[in-house]
Amino acid sequence: MSPRDDQAWLDALAGRDEDERASRDAAEAALLRAALLARPRPDAETVRATDPQREAELINRARALGLIDTRPGPPRSARGWRRLAVAATLVLAAGLGLWLAQAPEPTVRDSAPTIRLEADDPAALQRQILGELEAAGLDATGYERLGRYGIDADLPQPVPADVRRVLRTHRIAVPPDGVLRIEITAAETP
Repeated sequence: MSPRDDQAWLDALAGRDEDERASRDAAEAALLRAALLARPRPDAETVRATDPQREAELINRARALGLIDTRPGPPRSARGWRRLAVAATLVLAAGLGLWLAQAPEPTVRDSAPTIRLEADDPAALQRQILGELEAAGLDATGYERLGRYGIDADLPQPVPADVRRVLRTHRIAVPPDGVLRIEITAAETP
């Protein structure tokens, strides 16, 4: 059938008589429509009425065939969902435990001593030290927090001579733990 034939069949079934003789399929649909319309229709009262005896017979028959669960407690489907929820919780707990066991210990950088410097222009001193450390081959990070200009870097072990020279120039001792943390504040004027 082509899409045109399908549409003709549907139109004939719906009662839209454009040309019922257009195809054999349209004629078939027209016959089907006539047969459906000729069937007796139950009135609304008959359909709405309930028969408790008939209902009880159907329920007993369904129980006998095992279609209805007669065991006490929640229906089978609710038990299945509970089991699934418990299993999912256990899997998530095990996964979280494994993930936490493999997570590296966090490093606490705040435990490293902070070297405090004062300067008339803290931002300029920070840029100068960062530039010198970078020229010495060290990857250092600068930051500004609450008016303090900071530098944070992990020193390679052993500390290269060029990095030692930069630290010595600014009168900064080489940190024993390899964590360089400097904070520069504005010099107080007397």
